[in-house]
Amino acid sequence: FIQGYWGKSRVGDQLPVEYKPPVPDIPRRLVVTNPLLTSLQKWTDSIPQEKAYLHLDKPYYAVGDTIWFKGYLTTGSRHRLSPLSGAVYVDLVNEQDQPVKTLKLPADSGTVAGDLVLDDDVKAGNYRVRAYTQWMRNAGEDYFFNRTFTIGNPLQSEKEKTKPKPSRQQRLRQPDVQFFPEGGDLVSNITSRIGFKAVGSNGLGVVIGGNVTDNENTEVARINTLHAGMGNFLLKPLPGKTYTAHIKFADSTTKNIALPLALNEGYVLNVYQPGIDSILVRIQASASLQHSTVNLIAHSSGEVIYTLQVQINSAVTSIWLDKRSFPGGIAQFTIFDTKNQPLNERIAFIRNNDNMQLGIKADKVTYKSKEHVQLELAAKGSDGIPDAADFSIAVIDENKVPVDENSESTIFSNILLSSDIKGYIEKPNYYFIADSDKVNRALDNLMLTQGYRRFEWKLLDSVVKAKPTYKAEGVTTTISGWVTDLRSRPLPNAPVMLLSMNARINKVTATDVNGRFSFDKLIFADSAKFAVQARDLKNTDHAIIILDSIPKIKFTGHQNLADINIIKANLQKAEDDGTPIKLTGHILKQVNIKAVKKKDTPGIAQQWMFSLPDEESADKIISMTNPELYPTVKIFLQSTLSKFRWETDQNGYDKVTTLSKPLIGLSNNPADGITNDIVPILNGVPSSFTEIESLEPEDIVKILVVEKNEAMKNILRQRNFRPAGYLLVITKVAGARKQYIPNMANISPKGYNKVRRFYSPRYERPDDEYKQPDLRATIYWNPYVNTDATGKATVDFYNADGPGNYRVVVEGINAAGELGRQIYRYTVE
Repeated sequence: FIQGYWGKSRVGDQLPVEYKPPVPDIPRRLVVTNPLLTSLQKWTDSIPQEKAYLHLDKPYYAVGDTIWFKGYLTTGSRHRLSPLSGAVYVDLVNEQDQPVKTLKLPADSGTVAGDLVLDDDVKAGNYRVRAYTQWMRNAGEDYFFNRTFTIGNPLQSEKEKTKPKPSRQQRLRQPDVQFFPEGGDLVSNITSRIGFKAVGSNGLGVVIGGNVTDNENTEVARINTLHAGMGNFLLKPLPGKTYTAHIKFADSTTKNIALPLALNEGYVLNVYQPGIDSILVRIQASASLQHSTVNLIAHSSGEVIYTLQVQINSAVTSIWLDKRSFPGGIAQFTIFDTKNQPLNERIAFIRNNDNMQLGIKADKVTYKSKEHVQLELAAKGSDGIPDAADFSIAVIDENKVPVDENSESTIFSNILLSSDIKGYIEKPNYYFIADSDKVNRALDNLMLTQGYRRFEWKLLDSVVKAKPTYKAEGVTTTISGWVTDLRSRPLPNAPVMLLSMNARINKVTATDVNGRFSFDKLIFADSAKFAVQARDLKNTDHAIIILDSIPKIKFTGHQNLADINIIKANLQKAEDDGTPIKLTGHILKQVNIKAVKKKDTPGIAQQWMFSLPDEESADKIISMTNPELYPTVKIFLQSTLSKFRWETDQNGYDKVTTLSKPLIGLSNNPADGITNDIVPILNGVPSSFTEIESLEPEDIVKILVVEKNEAMKNILRQRNFRPAGYLLVITKVAGARKQYIPNMANISPKGYNKVRRFYSPRYERPDDEYKQPDLRATIYWNPYVNTDATGKATVDFYNADGPGNYRVVVEGINAAGELGRQIYRYTVE
């Protein structure tokens, strides 16, 4: 009856026998007086979640290439283009998690375009592109856009290409297997789904098999993976029994894992999608809870879709919801008790027909090399009506750059899936290429094993009350700070001047009653340098100026490094098939340079007695690479060293310590006979933190940290002092150091980078231009394609030298937040 009424299940779950067709006219929202809804609405209104997605022209690159990209900023559950941020930051990060290049680009109505040139100083290896806004930093780095890829070297010979071999430790390490009961907990006498995920040492899912037995060795379930090391099984735990999963790996090794213990009583929350227009939420309750009341809240990115008060009067309570009320993407279902304490939670991915309908038509099916191509794009909204929208288009030669579509990061896989889930998602586009029963079951397994964690209900109220750390940045920049007198008292009405010769900016303002000043609505290029100067009311330089600064963002490892293994496997497969990748790009002739290392580094001050025999002996070496980001050395140290604490005691002494060890002394001068927890040494001479703080950040070359190396601590130790560690500050030579002027600050804030246009050659006349080889891998790139009111747009370009199979990818968003992506292929003979 169910199969006849609903058709084939889109999720493939075992439907319980008590399922019934939905009761008609269920209200979308039943008003429930609940402070959680108020907090959720405030969270959505005051801290709207912004997402960034970059459409890149290719899946991987060569040294000398250019990474072309179009960025889309969206906000809210309906994915509308974001008006919040006017600036987007794009970082190219190497495999040591160090920034190689950083761009700041202006956003126009939620979109941005740019490029990253892979100069010859960019070495071949594994990289990632990261994109974010200052506002997105409030949610944390887990929700930044990250795309991992390889940069190859066109000059690398076949002999130099070696297959990466796993280490012995990796070969011996068994995959990690975890189990996740649906809704959160197992409950005795209630059948539950248990999702599982098996991950190998390379970060990718592995195939496992096995079974589950109780403590009497009776088999109660079978274990088999479906996709990417994930799967699920049903289990009804019985009182007094424990359960163990017996796992068998591909290499025939085994592992036994105890399953989570079941609660004696509680609720189990299930979510099914048995039809194309319905969602079934099923609440199972223990016998003692079958006359209770719970509240159900279903939301998507903070937008409340349903809120229902549910009376639990039987072992199973079913609630049917209209799927068409939900936007496409991740939805969160939570039940609460009458005291608003969360009981169970489940996320589900909702597929809805709320995407754009795109069509691409070419004037021919087959072309010749360097022949003119004209493509017509037709865009319709989800309602089938022609629509104006914003698109980007990339055309590549698949013979030069083969693509694994399952592994691609697309506008669908990123905005609807990856941007909302912490942790690595293997082959994210696999879930969007096809809408089949197997794919939907695999997607539901992903929802079972990786949870939505934008916030936790218990912390929601405190999150709403807390002021966001980072403000939404507009297109313009603000330079601000405060002015004090020499006794650190605020100076009101003090004149402040801002001057930049290369940016042609000259402004004057005055501080307010609190000594604050601000220069707003500044726009300048990335190379701009500013001088900010303050005077007191008597027009003397007896003033101290302190600039506001945004804490520097950290570059930490990202979970999608496992993508490199997928890319390497695809490249190796192409080579094994006899079609090795033809890396193209700007190639320079190899030059061998021989040089002798100098003993003394020019420009660095002489290091005296208390210094290390070599810098490698230090526990940590901190290079001052961006001094303009830090107004003082104190702020630099506090931002760079996570365990570093620099305070002033009631007597005015500096007390410097690490968070991991107790304070030993209070003096800021080791010669007094009392040591600090950390002792500063300036250019090989014992110093004080007062002297260190008087330095300008740009005067410092590097700082060496010695805390764990006892041999080096003994070299630096003076008489019987035994501090916990040392900071060795190395500066420039005296003649190169900047003179400290308290009432003046020189800064180079991050300005906007120039945006280039993609060069597309035009072969309109039979001249010498035809005779030169055209070996481009990216044939055409255009981030500024806009359909008109009729939904139409036309682009034209010329092919490169063939033969080849050309792949056209179009992605974009319309005003309603509907996403679009379309792929078209044609042949060049």
